[in-house]
Amino acid sequence: MPPQGSRKTTAQARSQMALALSLVSEQYFFDAIKVFRHVAEEDDTLAGAALCNIGLTYLKMRLYKEAEKAFSQVIRSYPKSKLNQTHPSEERGLISAKAYLGRVHARLALDDVTGAGKDLGKLESLDSSYVVDAQEHRISFRELAAMQF
Repeated sequence: MPPQGSRKTTAQARSQMALALSLVSEQYFFDAIKVFRHVAEEDDTLAGAALCNIGLTYLKMRLYKEAEKAFSQVIRSYPKSKLNQTHPSEERGLISAKAYLGRVHARLALDDVTGAGKDLGKLESLDSSYVVDAQEHRISFRELAAMQF
């Protein structure tokens, strides 16, 4: 994958992200992953989100090892990328926090409680990344991960 900053954001990439998310909702998981990969390869600002969505899609498919790898790539390659780059949502902060949460899920499913616990610890420094629930309360990704134990 080319280094960050070497690719351009395009309206087509945003459209492709929307298509991939639609494919996930219709349970065309492998097709969605293919589109997410294309976006990750072609668009700087959406690459972290696309890779994180690959991890989330693998979680839905119960392919936990693949999910863990996708989330690890987000954490390693896009630690400072921000959430909300495709459309306004109820998530704020860094995409790496969401990836750590996803990796906690994957590692617990793989019976790697130690690895999941380490990820929970890393989320402590990312408490400024959060979701807003239906009652408009902020819940950090760390709190969401802690609920899994």
